[in-house]
Amino acid sequence: MRKSCKEEKSSFVGRKSDKVWIWTAINHYLPGILAIEIGDRSCQTFAQLWKRIKAWGSQRYLTDGYCVYANYIEPEKHAVLPKTKLTTIEGGNTRLRHYLARLHQATLCYSKSQTMLRYSVRLLMHYLRFQTIPVAG
Repeated sequence: MRKSCKEEKSSFVGRKSDKVWIWTAINHYLPGILAIEIGDRSCQTFAQLWKRIKAWGSQRYLTDGYCVYANYIEPEKHAVLPKTKLTTIEGGNTRLRHYLARLHQATLCYSKSQTMLRYSVRLLMHYLRFQTIPVAG
């Protein structure tokens, strides 16, 4: 049985007052974060991530219960768990914060653009999953 897990974490782009959210998704049976979406905490941002997640054909979705999930996930496939039970995705978020200074919770670092934040997170996701750095050739 495949289980997908979703959560979001915040960061800043441009200025500390310009908060963005990094939505992450994992499959409990595969290593690393498998999908991200960067934006606000709205249904529109989650809809972009959901397009990719629903293609996985998961039988169950585990979330922290944020209200937008109910607009997309069928109730019989959706399980809301407390943060203490979402350790796999929380571990992924911890690794993101550990390796990328721009994601530390109390830092002077921030991303100058959402595009650079996306590239930084995707490059780290690739490295953590495959232990290689993709090189254009």
